[in-house]
Amino acid sequence: EGVLHYEHAYSQAAFNADDPVLLKRDEVAPPERTLFLTVEGFGDCSFTLTPHLSPLQVRLTRHELALRVARMKRGWEGVIQEVKSDDDKRRSFHEQVQKIALNKRRVL
Repeated sequence: EGVLHYEHAYSQAAFNADDPVLLKRDEVAPPERTLFLTVEGFGDCSFTLTPHLSPLQVRLTRHELALRVARMKRGWEGVIQEVKSDDDKRRSFHEQVQKIALNKRRVL
C-alpha cells in the first residue's frame, strides 16, 4: 500500500554546468534518464510498479521570476545573453552571420 511519487524535474533553482546562467526549470529536465529502485521484502511479497506520465507544474522562485522579468526588460541585451547561454541559438546566430558575410562578398 506504499506509494512512491517521483517527479523528473529540478526541485530548486539550478545553474548550467558550463555557464553560470540560471536554467529555465519549466523548460529543461534533468539529464538523468534512469530511476533505480531497491525494494526489500520479507516472506512472500509481490510488487506492482505502475508509472503515470503527466505534465508537471514547476513553481518558480521569486528570484527566478525577477530574472525573467529583468531579461524581458533588457531588450537587446537580454537577447544577447540568451544567445550566449543557448548553444542552438548561438549556432543559428553564427550561421546567419556567415550567410550575411557571403552575401556581402557576392555584392562587392
